[in-house]
Amino acid sequence: MKTTYNGKTGYVSQDYLLVPVTVRASTGLNLRASASETAEKLLTIPNGTVVQCYGNKENEWARVAYNGKAGYVSYLYIAYD
Repeated sequence: MKTTYNGKTGYVSQDYLLVPVTVRASTGLNLRASASETAEKLLTIPNGTVVQCYGNKENEWARVAYNGKAGYVSYLYIAYD
């Protein structure tokens, strides 16, 4: 991922970044224990909430942190800010 810091531009692996993303699901977005629709639902993140995304997506899932919990959400319902 391209990034700029102290006036210098370079590239870093997304595996080491926390990137803010916004939930874009009108009824909220389920945070799941693993990257699967059948995985345990940990909680529902409200629409419009900004969460921290850990690096790259896994298939169609993104690993995110919300309210002290880490889990997976569908990549289709988040937007990079």
